[in-house]
Parts: sequence; structure tokens; C-alpha cells
Amino acid sequence: MTTNHRSKSLISKTAHRNWIFILLAGLLVLLLTSCNKKIVDEPVTLDLVLAKVNEERKTELEEPSKYLAEDYLSSNQVEFSFFEKGEVSTPGEVSYVSQEEISEDVDFLFRLMKYNYGCYTYFGGDEVFLKVKEEIIKEVKLREGMEPEELANLLLQKLSFLEDSHFSINHKHLKLDEKYYYTDNNQIEIRKDSIGFYTLMDNKRWYLDPEMDQDLQLTIADSGELVYGLYTLVNETESKALPDTLELSRGKKDREYQIGWSITDTKISDTDEDNQIYQFSENDRIPVVSLNTCVLNNETTDDLKKFVMDAEKLKDKKVAVLDLRDNHGGLCQIGDLWLYHLTGKIVLPKVDKITLQCDMSYYKSGIEPNTMTEDNFSTFKVDFINEYKNAMQDLFLEGIITGVNSDNKSIMKYRPSWLDRDNILFVLINKDTYSAAEYFLLQLSTISNVVFVGTNSNGCMTGDSLNGDYILPHSKVMIRYGNSLYLTDQIQNFDTRGFLPDICLEGKDPVASVLQCYQYYNQ
Repeated sequence: MTTNHRSKSLISKTAHRNWIFILLAGLLVLLLTSCNKKIVDEPVTLDLVLAKVNEERKTELEEPSKYLAEDYLSSNQVEFSFFEKGEVSTPGEVSYVSQEEISEDVDFLFRLMKYNYGCYTYFGGDEVFLKVKEEIIKEVKLREGMEPEELANLLLQKLSFLEDSHFSINHKHLKLDEKYYYTDNNQIEIRKDSIGFYTLMDNKRWYLDPEMDQDLQLTIADSGELVYGLYTLVNETESKALPDTLELSRGKKDREYQIGWSITDTKISDTDEDNQIYQFSENDRIPVVSLNTCVLNNETTDDLKKFVMDAEKLKDKKVAVLDLRDNHGGLCQIGDLWLYHLTGKIVLPKVDKITLQCDMSYYKSGIEPNTMTEDNFSTFKVDFINEYKNAMQDLFLEGIITGVNSDNKSIMKYRPSWLDRDNILFVLINKDTYSAAEYFLLQLSTISNVVFVGTNSNGCMTGDSLNGDYILPHSKVMIRYGNSLYLTDQIQNFDTRGFLPDICLEGKDPVASVLQCYQYYNQ
């Protein structure tokens, strides 16, 4: 009995020691494995970018609209007795305007805006505008009179709260708190692995402070690889507070990288003469389409027709480039027709459009830009125009487009569906892309595999712009604005920011960069 008990005790102790040994060995292996764990790279691929962009835009498209026309309608009735024909004449030379005359001009302007400025209610309606009017009149009464240009500058100052890039006084646009992409002059290339974001210096990985993640945006390296760069969207005042250095670390070692911030620039040319209205070319069988205006007139008609008809050349291409840099807009239907010819479908933006239909055309200066309006758009003949119009009519019948006209106002609502395409379309944009060109971007953002490349666009789509100016009776100050409001999910601060690129670029040839990027991932 004693011998068996001792044997069992020895066996128990031996087993216990073995388990401790196994446990220690396991911990040692685990420790060694942890110490020798490989750093795993997390590269960005074009497929990943496309998937992310598609998911975000499709989700936004399918969500209920953030802003609805019904919330921005007013009950203003036009006082036609106030607006008598001939009260406003063509421009004239005026050197000085009396206090009484200025007060009458200011009163006229604010009544005019109340009845046919499309953004009047969106920017606060009577509550805001009448208060501003009182401030202007109060300042005017402190003086016996002023020169017309002084009045124009006073109006610009007091109306600067309007985030409407189309609004202008004496052809001077409101000074908005515009935001630009600022970037690092040295174009440091940043990648990501399982530890974090890093950049190579002396062939070694130096890691960024995680707080710098907010200033990292996708860009294209010279090789065509998608990497991260330092880009931040700020206004001029905010740019002065940007950090001068980038803190890097490698284990216990630290170092600094000097940042030289400057506004990102992808402008095509400084002179209009260098820019052709429309260009089409192919690079390794990849179509490259460039259009720098949507203004339809006698000089541009042939080029715009060619642009629309050439969309057919892109239909079956795996990848194409649409360059809308420096496109200042014009007629939205140019983009409509191009997209219809490309996809065989009407491509709508997600928007509510309010238009005040009070006709004040007889108050305009009579100096009209040589631009065709939507009313005579039918003069723009392409062989599928009737097919396009019938397709538009079908959308009304299906309730995808709805329209209501009442009380000198109209409401148009577009509720598009997501359009799947296998083809990739790189769309080049910059700070000189605005107005109808941005409306084009809004339509393009409802199609899969569309990637915006460059910088942010101008931001000029909250209100529209009518041809010609309204002339104030005494001072002859010229006022220009639109009678429509475009309510989009992006409207908040849009006219200071614009559309943001999916891939940022600076100082490089964007066309060459996107082609190199596509080839890098499709070798």
C-alpha cells in the first residue's frame, strides 16, 4: 500500500513537471512567434478604390433626400404694379447718385430678389434679407450720396452671406470663404502596412503619427501605384495654421519631415487661346475626351455636337478619360445628351429644383451673352434627339421625374436609380470646373466605376445664372443671379467647397497619371 502510494505520488509530480514544461515551451514559442511576426503590407488597389467609391455613392443615392423643395417654398406674391415696364433701362454713365436715389435702388433690388431670386428662401427669406436691407439703408443715410461703384461695393459687402457663386454685382462675384486643397510641395509618398502609415527614407520605414491620418488622401505615384499623399482641404486663413513638420518614428527613434504647403494646381492653361473647346484622342486604345465649355452658341455648336456624338466611341471601352478641367459650364443638356448616347439611358442627378417663374426679362440690360437657353435647345440637332425626348417623357410617366407648377413657382424632382457599368471612367476636375460642369459631375456620381481625379471643383451650383443683368434705375449698378435653387445632398457649404476628388493630384499631367495608374494595375 505504501509503495503504490509513493509510486503514484512520483508519477503525479512527474506529470505536473511535464505540464509545466509544456506550458513554458508553448509560451516561449508564442513569444518568439510574436517577436518575429511579419509586417504585412496593406496596398491600395484600383479595384478597392472603385468598390469603395461605388458603395459610398450608391448608398447616398438610395437614402432619402436630405433637403426637400417643400421646405424652401415661400408664399410671396408678385406685386406686378410695382414692376412697370421701362422702369429699368440699358446701362448708362452715372457719376454720382443722391441718398434718395440710392434708397430707391436698394428698395427696388430687394423687392426684385424677393420675387425672382431662386435662393431667396434658402438663404433666410424676408427675416434675413429685410434685416440686411435695413443695414444698407442705415449706412446710406449717413451720407448725402455716393458713386455707383461705392454702392456696388457696399452691396457686395452686405450680401456676402450668400453662398451663391453665380451672384454678381457689376460683374464682381461675392467674396466667398473658398476652400482649396493644399498639398506638400515635395509630394512625399506614403503607404500603409499592419503597423500604420509609413514613408520610406534611406530604404527604411518611418511611421507617421496616427493623428495625421486626416490629412492623407489617395494620389498616384510616378509609377502609377496608388499611394497616399499629404492633402488637406482648408481656406486661406486655415492654411496658415497647417503644421510645418511631420513627426516620424521608427521604434525608439524619431525624426522630422519639413512640409511645404501650397495650393494644389492642375490648371490646363493660363490663356483661353491655348485651349480647344473639344478634343478626342486615344492612348493605347484608351479614349481621352476633353471638353472645356458647355456654352452653346454659334461658335461652339459644331464642337459640342461632335462631343455628344463621339460618346459612342466610349461605349465598349474598358476604360476612358473625361477631362472637365477648366470647364466653366453652360447648358446642362450637353451632359444629358452625352450620357444618354454613352449609356442608352437618361442619367439624372439626385436633386430638387425650385424655380421662381416671375418674368422680369424686360428689366435686363439688353446685353445678352451669345448663349442658347433651354427653351431653344431644340435647335441643337443630333440624330437621336427625338429618342432622347421620348425617354425623358417616359421618366415623367413612371414618376421618376415629377413636376409641379403653381403660384409663379415650379418644382422639379429627380429620383434616379443606380446605373451599373463595367467600364471605368476617370473624370478629371479642378478648381476651374464649375456650374453646368458640376451638374454633369452630379449625374456622373450615379454611375458605377466613375472616379473623380484632380482637386476639388469650384463650387458653383446652388443657384443658377440667368443671361443678362438687372439694372438698378438710378445708379445703373448691374445685378446678376438666377431664379432657380438646386437642392442636393451636397448643398451645405457646396459653393465654398465643390465636389471632392476620389484621387488627388498636384502639378502632374493628370491624363498621363491616370493612364499610368490603369496600366500599373492591369499589366
